[in-house]
Amino acid sequence: MSLVALELAKAERAAIESGRSSSEVIDRFAELRSRLAIERHDDLELLGSMWLASEKRPSDGAILVATLEAVRPVGPWWGGRLAVGGEAPHGLSFLARSAPMAQPGDAVIVVGVLGESGTIWAVDIGTLPAVGKAADDAVDPSSF
Repeated sequence: MSLVALELAKAERAAIESGRSSSEVIDRFAELRSRLAIERHDDLELLGSMWLASEKRPSDGAILVATLEAVRPVGPWWGGRLAVGGEAPHGLSFLARSAPMAQPGDAVIVVGVLGESGTIWAVDIGTLPAVGKAADDAVDPSSF
């Protein structure tokens, strides 16, 4: 999963450097994000905290389940805070090219690259589909 996140970040950077919109990259990832959020929610939630705590990660890519705590514009980007994990959440600051597709307090799935301690470059921050929805029902067809 970390390599998927890392490759998505590389694709975003390549799109930007070639003059294309980075939203193309994120839109193509939307279906996979929704499927992961539905089918692997519990695994992502458990492993996310462990991934952040690990000092021997083979990659800095990350796909995390979190709660969006705060969001604000930061120059041409967006920044804010995430809480990753359940009972003892890890605080994580993020910086992103586009505004999160969520509001503070929402449960989200975050895809990006971990930076310095406690930060992530977030390629994508999207709301988690409602529990009980089928993966096909959770994908917004207009996002393609």
